[in-house]
Amino acid sequence: MNTIGKNIKKLREKTHITQEQLADSLFVSYQAVSKWETGSTVPDTLMLPKIAECFGTTIDELFRENMVAYRHKGARLYSVYQDSPSPENFSAAESALLKITNAPTSPDCYFQTEDLRLLGNLYAYHMEYCRDKAIEYYDKAIQKGLPLRANMYACFEQQKIHFMAQLGKAQESIHQSLAMIDAHPQNPENYICIIYAYFCAEQYDDALKYVETALRKWQDNLMLYKLGGDVCHKLKQHEKAIQYWDKSLELNQQRCDATGENGFMDALFSKADAYAELGDKSNAFKTWKEIAGRLEKMGFIIEKEYALKKMREFS
Repeated sequence: MNTIGKNIKKLREKTHITQEQLADSLFVSYQAVSKWETGSTVPDTLMLPKIAECFGTTIDELFRENMVAYRHKGARLYSVYQDSPSPENFSAAESALLKITNAPTSPDCYFQTEDLRLLGNLYAYHMEYCRDKAIEYYDKAIQKGLPLRANMYACFEQQKIHFMAQLGKAQESIHQSLAMIDAHPQNPENYICIIYAYFCAEQYDDALKYVETALRKWQDNLMLYKLGGDVCHKLKQHEKAIQYWDKSLELNQQRCDATGENGFMDALFSKADAYAELGDKSNAFKTWKEIAGRLEKMGFIIEKEYALKKMREFS
């Protein structure tokens, strides 16, 4: 039996179709299929793409010794993704498996369940791929952004710290941030990182200790006050939280007046969310109104619509 005939038979049996069914789908006689499988003849060259499409494989694989026969195209593309994970291979496997799993219910419960499992595995594997890619690009941004670090408030590190906490690796970020403070104790950005690392780890008492330590050194750092407000709010020290946020906004206004920059509004968003959480609709409305006004002044019309929506919630 020639290789292609052997592989056609293997694929046909794997997908549980008869010679007659394969012949009908290819618009040939079942005798032609039988002759291919026994090696008496080989398919016409023009027939090869149709055969490959029928089994969800490639022409190259039809001629490959020890070819693996998959039940359908989705299973094959799932295997391709496992071997070479990439967004392109993920999309191809996802599309094929969704088409199969969204088809009318198969009477074969085992295979229906198996296809759903493959789809679940595909998303799980891609989540791992995306996780690793996210960390890779965060690290590149951190390294490349070092010259901008002071003006960006260590935002590159903060994004990674938040992501690591979502992965259950908050302690890893804490250790890294503590090492940064040991290496460069006179850099306020390192304190911002450790405060945020403790915040994401929900270790608010430790975060507050570093807030207070840092503010004794840098009393004009608006990001420290903003984070201090966030930490105090979590500790239910709401009055102190408002004081910290207001101080952050005061320093921000001073900087805007001096530089003409748009400014740093994060403390306003924290205040608005805190008022909403406390059930203070009046102050929540006032704060979102202020946010909407600032966004309009800055030209952020799309973002302003969200603030207007929040205003309607508390009007």
